[in-house]
Amino acid sequence: MNIKRIAPAAFSDEKYTPIPMAPVTSNQVAAIGHDPATNTLAVTFTRGPGHVYH
Repeated sequence: MNIKRIAPAAFSDEKYTPIPMAPVTSNQVAAIGHDPATNTLAVTFTRGPGHVYH
């Protein structure tokens, strides 16, 4: 599975730390990831431009 990575928008001055993503078998979701330090879920959908949503 080839997941396109897009740089995050500059919404803050905080350093961006990428969340490791794991591909999943789904018709809607391409990959998911979790950052336990910030309790942030990251999701990439199968349709659309490949953005990572937190």
